[in-house]
Amino acid sequence: MTTPSNAPAGAAAVADVVATAVATATPGGSHADGYKAASERLGAIMSADGIKGDGKRMAAALELAQQSPGMTAEAITAFVTTNVAASAATTPAPQGGQASGYEQQRLAAANLAQPSPAGADASKAGIDRNAIFAARRAAV
Repeated sequence: MTTPSNAPAGAAAVADVVATAVATATPGGSHADGYKAASERLGAIMSADGIKGDGKRMAAALELAQQSPGMTAEAITAFVTTNVAASAATTPAPQGGQASGYEQQRLAAANLAQPSPAGADASKAGIDRNAIFAARRAAV
């Protein structure tokens, strides 16, 4: 592989490594085939039972998949599910303290902005329209 004359000295070595990696990554296949295989492998790892939805295990599985491209999806799934502890179930914070007071203030402010419920009093208008019409007729 040739490099341009203005390329840094280490560029030739980097270019050779990249060319070798591309050539060995797709023996007899195309780049699309390699991409499809890698996508299917990661998809199988991330959607496996015991890993899907667990942030700690998903992170560990992704890191292991990147570090060990030769491992199969099944091997990575088995390793992660046996060696990485599952995330603790999230529980809501206990009510009390400043959070509870803040929440009550926000709810009270939101209730002030809400329209009143429709009921018997809601059908009566607060303004007498006959009085308005009478006042307009008298002004003309």
